[in-house]
Amino acid sequence: MKHIIFIVIFTILFVGCLSSNNSSTNTETLEERTARYAEMDARFRQERIQRFSPQADELKAMNLPLLIRTVNNERPNSAGGVNVSIHYYNISEAEIKYVRFRVVPYNRVNDVVNCTINRRSLVSLQSVGPHIPDYESFENLIGRHGVWSNVWWNRSIDYILIDNIEVEFMDGTIINYDTEKSNMMIYKE
Repeated sequence: MKHIIFIVIFTILFVGCLSSNNSSTNTETLEERTARYAEMDARFRQERIQRFSPQADELKAMNLPLLIRTVNNERPNSAGGVNVSIHYYNISEAEIKYVRFRVVPYNRVNDVVNCTINRRSLVSLQSVGPHIPDYESFENLIGRHGVWSNVWWNRSIDYILIDNIEVEFMDGTIINYDTEKSNMMIYKE
């Protein structure tokens, strides 16, 4: 009997604590929550500007239109297919129509690797715009994001490098950037 009384009292106290905790967390109004989220967003935006602006300024001075945040390949899937993702910002002052990344896969000992199906290593990956300039605010948290599925089929692919970037602007201007300039556009922490 004492056991049952203890359980009932414990349950009443526990439920009472939960209800008092819930009522205190719901006191924030929608306006206060919106203001808090706006403040957090402004802080994150300012951090992105401080983080990316110095390198973006250098690239703009060299007339390079992109700041590439990441170049990644996923581990080969169960069939050996390798996906590629590239995140970048348009730091030019013009809208971009297309960005074409020519990429090459390598194995763990730094050898170029070919696709086991089509025997090619060099692949062109196209990102379709329009991509508006991001330079002033880095508004979009991840910038532009291209993801390409099953670019190669080869289980030995360990990493990829950009060989060349071709940028086509909305006015029809096309500019090619060689390996050296392409690598300059990759963000250095």
